[in-house]
Amino acid sequence: NLAMVFMDLDRAPEAVARLEVAAAEFAAVGHRHGEALALAWLAAAMTHAGTTAQVGELLDDAAAIARSLKQPSVTVGVLDAVAEACGAAGLTAEATRCAARVIAHPATDEFVRARLRRRSELWQAHESNAATVALNEPDRVGLARLLDELLATIE
Repeated sequence: NLAMVFMDLDRAPEAVARLEVAAAEFAAVGHRHGEALALAWLAAAMTHAGTTAQVGELLDDAAAIARSLKQPSVTVGVLDAVAEACGAAGLTAEATRCAARVIAHPATDEFVRARLRRRSELWQAHESNAATVALNEPDRVGLARLLDELLATIE
């Protein structure tokens, strides 16, 4: 949630810095749940900041942890961040599809549902906005592939 506060305030670089530290600290103490969420939100924050070089790798790592833990709350948290990354990258259809699944999942709390409803409306309203982050085609394809794989894990 800290990452969303910074991204909503257009302070994504600050969110990136804090999430890099959080991911490293969670990894150092073996807290896999926290590490997965920190990595996923780090990727989303980096997308908002326009730094997309590591986004695919970070999301792959977060997804691998989520799959290994087999805890719906972790998968839903990672999907929440994937939706945000997709929205920031201008992948509106993917972002709204992912958000809809997270909203519908029983492991999702009401705060996240409400935020994702607002974000979905925003993504759709700005669908043609050229201000979204430009992802290269392999990154776009990779993000869509990862989304499909993660959505399959919460079926």
